[in-house]
Order: sequence, then structure tokens, then C-alpha cells
Amino acid sequence: MNFIKHKLEEIIMGATRELGYSLPENSEIVRDSDRPDLSDFQSNIAMGLAKSLKQNPRMIAQSIVEKIKDDEIDFSIDGPGFINIKLSNKFVGDILNKNVSRETFALQHFENTKKIIIDYGGPNVAKSLHVGHLRSSIIGEALKNLAKFKGYDVIGDIHFGDWGLPMGLIITSIKEKGIKLPLSVAELNPIYPEASKRSKEDSEFMALAQEETKKLQNGDEENRKIWKSFWETSVNDIKKTLSILNVDFDLWYGESDANDDVNMLSAEFHDKGFTKMSEGAEIIDLSNYPMNGVEVPPFIVIKSNGAVMYGMTDMATLYDRVKRQKADMVWYVADSRQGLHFHQVFSAAEITGVAENVKLEHLGFGTVLGMDAKPLKTRNGDNVSLMELITETLSKARKKIDENEKTSSLSDTEKEKIANAVGIAALKFADLINPRMSDYIFNLDKFVSFEGKTGPYILYTAVRIKSLLRDCGIEFKENPITLSNQYDKALAIKICDFTSVIDRAFEARGIHILMQYVYELAVSYNNFYHNVKIMPEKNLAQKKSWLKLSNTVLLIFEVFADIIKIDIPERM
Repeated sequence: MNFIKHKLEEIIMGATRELGYSLPENSEIVRDSDRPDLSDFQSNIAMGLAKSLKQNPRMIAQSIVEKIKDDEIDFSIDGPGFINIKLSNKFVGDILNKNVSRETFALQHFENTKKIIIDYGGPNVAKSLHVGHLRSSIIGEALKNLAKFKGYDVIGDIHFGDWGLPMGLIITSIKEKGIKLPLSVAELNPIYPEASKRSKEDSEFMALAQEETKKLQNGDEENRKIWKSFWETSVNDIKKTLSILNVDFDLWYGESDANDDVNMLSAEFHDKGFTKMSEGAEIIDLSNYPMNGVEVPPFIVIKSNGAVMYGMTDMATLYDRVKRQKADMVWYVADSRQGLHFHQVFSAAEITGVAENVKLEHLGFGTVLGMDAKPLKTRNGDNVSLMELITETLSKARKKIDENEKTSSLSDTEKEKIANAVGIAALKFADLINPRMSDYIFNLDKFVSFEGKTGPYILYTAVRIKSLLRDCGIEFKENPITLSNQYDKALAIKICDFTSVIDRAFEARGIHILMQYVYELAVSYNNFYHNVKIMPEKNLAQKKSWLKLSNTVLLIFEVFADIIKIDIPERM
């Protein structure tokens, strides 16, 4: 909740009850002011009451204001009946001291008993990560940590694409060419694209690959050995790349782990009459489960050639998550273009009872675009390698650090550490500041800037606070915060909105809400810092108050950094 709004709502609702007014259900009692130059908050409830009471809204507003007796709140009525609310420094300071402490910003401060499994990342083995995996990985990681902050029992699962025909194509190529194992990443990467292209042109090669796939899925020892070898090479490379982004998983499962459940569920669906035959394939009819009013294709359990598609491996994975892992919610962080696929899986899971008593959500996301506003690609039209993107970003960040006078005396090792922190913060913030479903343009020069709405700007503000607290060297944590001007008051009001922001970001599954808040908090702090001279302040109590206020902002930055998994350096 917003601590200040909550207190004001209690006061205003008390007055309306005394007057005998009955507020419309779900009324917004207090909102942020449209004119912050005139008031801190405003209430428009008189407008809603006027309709039901058939009275002049300005007269209703006047009666509410007159009923409230509080010397620390200044009310004024504007226009047809808007109530402007101006708070005293003491009112804001008292709420801040009462409600905000280090514990407010502790992980798992909130208590929840539900379990969430978040499926994100979703890379295919035998392929290097590309730019498309950036969004899934860092959005999923942030949502996982946000849910943990809310106190949920959260499990992150990468869910590799490591089964089916693509594996058969690779095995066939390795056998045919007599390629020795183990393979390096460089040796492995071209095998699948070449085999996939050939399978579309060579029916004999495709038939052979299908046979090798079937042997793999049936437990053939040789194929399992080949698969395991290139699986380990690929997964180790994926882990290495994701570790640079500080992305980690509780479970490193893949489609292969669902193989046994696929066979079991296929038989169960058939035996219980959930399926029917259509053009040689066994399907679950979804005609009663339209998507946006449009009928969708059926869910395919077994193809006409006996093969199983990844919809069925998703179903089997979901079965494990619900029946064995006891998930209450399962979130799938995947490209928004997979909406139809997840609609089919969720609908079929409902029909068959696999998704009984669990909430399923596909949390889609938009596309990373190039400066031409088209999907980001290399010059020859390939997907941009994620490692190349990371390397370029870190290089740009290092150049910024090398040009910075404040870090000129640091060692190369220290500069490298700072540049890595700045680069990863730039990359993550630039992605997460956008609403999840939105596309955004990848503009690296803008992202690594120390000014504007960027990750480096947030880090710079946090480092500024660290430097201030270090240079002052005064113990302040037991002192109350005493507000004395418009700048520390505005900052305190912004701080009091923190837990409300966390709630809104979680409910919307929207990390951008937290990003926007943190940026606004940084702007508010820098405005405070430049207008209030903390270091030379002679009044020790006031100085300690401002240091504690600064430290409270730093605590919020640290929560933010822990949620999106970035590092805050000591110096910049």
C-alpha cells in the first residue's frame, strides 16, 4: 500500500461516514495530484457522490473538508468539486518514520503460501542464444525475484527445447559424417541449421532423421549417448552466457524430462475419451475454446506419423508441475507470438483435468528492434547472437568508464568490474523499462548514457548515496527523519509509494512499473541532493535526518537491484 494515501483514505472515509455519505463501490478515494505545484494529492469523490445524492459536488466537497479537523492537512476546493490536499512536512515525516524501516525492504517481508513455477528462457540446445532469448531470460528472472520479494514460494525452470525431430536431425548428421565427440560449441552450432535445411530438400534424409528421433525417444543407447554429449556442450555454453546476465534457474529441465509422462498422458487421454481421430492424427477438439472470439485449431496429441509435437511435451511438463511439484500458478514467459500455442495447451489441460486447481498465465513480450524499427538482425539477416550483444554493450560501458574523470585513477581491474556492472544494468534497464508487450528499439548509445532514463543513471545515483554516507561517516540509523523543505518532503512522499509499486508491478506482471518508479525516485533524490547541502549542514540532527533519508533511498535501490539482478558498484 501507499502509506500516505492509506492514511488520507482513512481520514476522508471517516468524514464521509459521519456525514452519512455512502461511497460507490471501488471508489478511488485519493489519487496523485494532477497539479503537483498546487497540492500533494487530490480527491475527486465529491464528483461521484454528487450523482447519487443529486447535489452540487462543490457543496459536498466543502462538507467533507469542514468535517475533517487536522492541522497538518491543508484542504482546498478547486473547479466543480475537486479536493486538493497539501500535507505538512510533519504529517509526511511521521508516516515515513512509522511505516518505513530496513525491514520494509527485506526479501520475503510479505507472507504468502502459494507456489509459483515460472517457465522462462526456453533456449533450444545445439543452438547459441540469440537476441530473442534476452527478453525471456531477464523478464522471467525479474518476475521470479519480484514474486520472491512478495513472499511466494517460487521456482524458475529454463525448460530447454532438447527433444523431438531437431535432436534426430543432429544425431543423423553426426552419424553420417562420422563426427567425433565431444564437440566444441563452434563445431556444434552449424550442424542443426544445415541439417534442417537439408531435411526440407532431401526426403530420404528426413525419413532417416525421423527414425533416429524415434530411436532416441525409445531409449536407444547409442543415440542417447550422442544426444547427452552435445546436450552437455550446449547447456554449459548457455549457462556461461546467462551467468553474465546474472540469470539463474532452480531447475534446468527440458522437454526430454517429460518423455515418460508424454507416453502416459497420451494413453490416458485416449482411454478417457478426451481424444478423437482427425486425418490420421489423434487430437483434442478445442472448438468450444475460441481465442478472442475466433475458433482455434485442435490440440494434437499424436501426429498421423506417430510423432509427438512440443505441445504435448508442454502438457506433460505441466502435469509434473501440478501433480508432483504442487504449483498453484504456472507462468510462461515467452514471445507474445506463441499466444495461440499456449491457448491450446491451457485449453486442453482444462479439458483433461491436468490444470485442475492451478492458474496458468502466458506472459508474452514484444520484439527487440533495430534502429530501422525492424526486428534486430545481422547484416546477412541472421538473429543477433546474445553473446555478441552482451560483448558490445560491455565494450561501450568500458569506454564510458575510461572517459570518466572520476574513475581515471582506478586500476584496470576495478574499471572492468564497474564497466560490467554498468553494461549489464544498461542492457537490463533498457529492456525492462518498456511495458512487457511492447516492442522497443535497441539503441546502445542511449542505453549506456549516464543521463536520462537509463540503468547507468540509476547506478550513478545509488553510488552517489554510497559516497555521501561513506564521506560523512556519521551514525544516523537511530535518528528520526525530520523533513524541513519541499525537496526532502517530495522525496519522502515518493519513498512512501514503494510497497504500492511492488504490489502494482506484481499484479500486472509488469516490471516496467518498478523501473519507472525507480527512475522517478532517482530524479527526486538528485533534485533533493542538489538543492539541500547535506555535507556542510551545521545542525547535526538535521544532517543525520537527511543521511537516513538518503540511506532509505539506497535501500530501495538495493531491492530493485536484487529483483532485476544487477550490481551496484562502490564507485563510478
